[in-house]
Amino acid sequence: MRFQTENYEPLAGRVPAWEFQPLYLSGLRAGQTVTVQSSLETPTGPWLAVQTFETGNAGVVELGAGVDILDPGWMWWSVAPMPPAGGLSRAAIEAGYELAPQIGPLDALHYTLTAETDNGERIETTCIRERLPQTVTVAEVSEGRLRGKYFAPTNGDPVASVLVLGGSEGGITEGRAAALAAEGFGALALAYFGYADLPKHAESISLELFHDGVCWLRARTNGGKCAVWGGSRGSEAALMTAAIWPDEIAAIIGWVPTHLLHAGFDMSGGEDFSLSHRSMWTLHGDPLPAGHKLALSEDLLAARRSGYSEPPGHQYSNEYLAAWRSVPLGDECEIPVERITAPILLISAEDDQLWPSTYGSDRLIERLHRFGKKEQARHVVLPNCGHAIGMPNEPRPHSNTAFWTDGYSGVDGGFIDNGGSPETNAAGARQGWAEALAFLKSTLA
Repeated sequence: MRFQTENYEPLAGRVPAWEFQPLYLSGLRAGQTVTVQSSLETPTGPWLAVQTFETGNAGVVELGAGVDILDPGWMWWSVAPMPPAGGLSRAAIEAGYELAPQIGPLDALHYTLTAETDNGERIETTCIRERLPQTVTVAEVSEGRLRGKYFAPTNGDPVASVLVLGGSEGGITEGRAAALAAEGFGALALAYFGYADLPKHAESISLELFHDGVCWLRARTNGGKCAVWGGSRGSEAALMTAAIWPDEIAAIIGWVPTHLLHAGFDMSGGEDFSLSHRSMWTLHGDPLPAGHKLALSEDLLAARRSGYSEPPGHQYSNEYLAAWRSVPLGDECEIPVERITAPILLISAEDDQLWPSTYGSDRLIERLHRFGKKEQARHVVLPNCGHAIGMPNEPRPHSNTAFWTDGYSGVDGGFIDNGGSPETNAAGARQGWAEALAFLKSTLA
């Protein structure tokens, strides 16, 4: 009995974390039952995932196919700590239960796979899933107003680059940038708040910052093509940057995007924690129009407090949908996507419960149609997925929920529903990454 790939080769000891390898168990007898366990090392103890399989006539088990397996990378993403007594709850979080492992975003993931048959035969192997492969270099960037990290392939200077922007979580999106560098691109994970010496709150952010990032990248690729990939709130910055400086950007990815410009957000607490009274974005020092604020009422605030108390948590999507629908067609806070000359890929989540990214993507496509540019963008909907679509195979057994401790609507911490399920979000991460990577390779070639 041994673990092997589809090419009958032994399981590699080190592989990029985002890569998918179909795995098999061979050397078994027909009709055997075998239990496979995956164990991830974490600072607080092992995270485990277990599946049981029945062997076929050939004595081979495909580990990505079985009862209740919706994504074949289960041995990587579905590992979890021992379930808390009584299930996931606020009390469990306060007692130390983790929704995500305490492992750095670029640290390797160390797994041990074991297989044991019903007659007691047992094998074990290890696998290291690398998020920063040896083929990638990383350097801190702190130049002018730029803050972030630059990732590049070690086998020569990249000829094309990607500016990578995160969303309302702040900081930088390191894992995605590292993976892009491993695929041959220069990638700048650029922060615009919540990192180093940048402000904690997201408001009055200059769009010139993102143009600076594009220029910085193009200088490192001898004027080569540059794409901008913006996730969630970062999609506003990505799309606006391409609309204002269209000649300098070769491709755009809007990841769970919106079609509107919004107000900033102030995480200092209070009833209306999510939106500040200032615009999120400025241009030449002037604030840009901001979308309608979420309408507040006593009933809504009560619903929020109730939703925060138990997982999966409060759903913001209906609030955003009502607010977005109240914006008149052609309103000044609509993103002028028709000014973009580069190809656009929009990737939305069908069950997005944070905000309705499929609705927002459809509105962007409709606006392009109104301006006679319907062929410029493609919209991919990730089926049954939620907002928190990360990199493939990441250990995120609770990707459909988040627990925030900043204080929401008078509540000291609470759950927010991201949508989807851990299984559908894992499948969506793999599909979304494949779509985005193919798009970048074709447009930046």
